Amino acid sequence: MSASIKQIAERIREIREDCDLTVADAARQLGITAETYRQYENGITDIPVSMLYQMTKIFSVDLTELLTG
Repeated sequence: MSASIKQIAERIREIREDCDLTVADAARQLGITAETYRQYENGITDIPVSMLYQMTKIFSVDLTELLTG
């Protein structure tokens, strides 16, 4: 796993926690399983760009914030 994917995954987890959402809540809002969401947050699975855009909507952040902090 590349360092940049790991950093993005960590940022997503931090933002989700700042939004007071559980993994299950975030997964439900994204229309995916909690297991798939966990894989994204742990950097195990690459996150599709379309999923990143959906995350920006549920977390109310800009895509740049997810990608670069």
